[in-house]
Amino acid sequence: MQQVEALLERRRTSQARALLKPALATNPQHTGLLLQSAWADYLDDEYDDALATVRQVLVSEPKNDWARLLYFELLLQKEESAEAERVIIELLRENPEHAHYYGRYAQLMLRTLNVAKSRQLALEGLKYDPDSAECLAAQVVCDFIERPGNSASQALQQLLVRHPQSAHTLLLIVI
Repeated sequence: MQQVEALLERRRTSQARALLKPALATNPQHTGLLLQSAWADYLDDEYDDALATVRQVLVSEPKNDWARLLYFELLLQKEESAEAERVIIELLRENPEHAHYYGRYAQLMLRTLNVAKSRQLALEGLKYDPDSAECLAAQVVCDFIERPGNSASQALQQLLVRHPQSAHTLLLIVI
């Protein structure tokens, strides 16, 4: 499973699937393997397959944080903001110091154009992890919206210093 996880982190989904296929054939109900399969589907933009698998995992393990985070991401892809918000709030209630969840929630609020709430969530997440790429990126977008033309945002500077190779950073520099 660790080898599959490492492959998924590098987005080598075809290689990960090659390892998952025989493992799932011998143990088709293994939630860890199913979840890795769902992440592979998600990374390959096969959202319906990923959603079906993650729902299967959540039936047997409704409190699995990785499954719920993937479910949240899939809901975002399907633009089901209300359900996505319910899921991320539940994750935050159970993990109130997890900056990544604050950052993802802040990104959701940007999608719904709730800039003030997005900024508040990002700031809260940065209290727990001042290097959180998700929180910093949300701050940068809030800055761009609230102060157009001000490319010297402090959050952007922090993002450039702390995450120079991040896709978020590159995208925000281009904007």
